[in-house]
Amino acid sequence: MLAGLAAHGYVAPKRDIDAEAMRLHALVDGAAMHALLSETDTAETAQRMIAEHLHGLA
Repeated sequence: MLAGLAAHGYVAPKRDIDAEAMRLHALVDGAAMHALLSETDTAETAQRMIAEHLHGLA
């Protein structure tokens, strides 16, 4: 996914795609666990956090 975004100019050239993929995977895993197990974190919060992270890659 990140390679495709990078190919279209959505990821800054200075970014290490492999490292960013690992970070994104960890973020998604953690956000999903919090959304499932927390009484205060929601799927919407997780989606917003992931979207903000992806926007920050540019």
